[in-house]
Amino acid sequence: MKFGVLCVILVIMGRLSLFLFASADGVAVIWLPAGVALVTLVFIDRQLWPAIAIGSFITNATFGLPIAAALGIAAGSTLGALAGVYGLQLAAFSRRPEKIINVVKFNGIGAPASALVSAVAGVTALHVTGIIPEESLLDSGLRWWIGDALGIILVGGLMWAYFGIRPPAKSRDVP
Repeated sequence: MKFGVLCVILVIMGRLSLFLFASADGVAVIWLPAGVALVTLVFIDRQLWPAIAIGSFITNATFGLPIAAALGIAAGSTLGALAGVYGLQLAAFSRRPEKIINVVKFNGIGAPASALVSAVAGVTALHVTGIIPEESLLDSGLRWWIGDALGIILVGGLMWAYFGIRPPAKSRDVP
């Protein structure tokens, strides 16, 4: 159930991002699914990574990209989210948002790491399939990286606050 729901959410968020924020080359300046993907792996279940790949593939294939480009982007989106999780593990990240260091780690390590991997893979896929010319690689890569990072910070931050804050346990010492 979670798998299918995640795929649908990623496709809806992806289509929304493409509709609202994408330029002619398909690079969106805000990519909402990046936040959903990273927070899903951090807070819900890391085993849902295949849903990220499938949701990304469906989004990009139905946007009209060549199948090879959609596959490359799906691989990059998935590996990007996994890289963000790994970076957070290395930084001893905790899901406690009331400690400012955890917010800094999420936005300063998880978001950039995830966005970097996704941007490199996505722009490479679009270049290899002839969509992005060589002279536009740096510009497109930077826009992709910023778009994913913003998506993680915006959507991810909201989801992180929801999943990260738990009501305090009831204590017998407090009436």
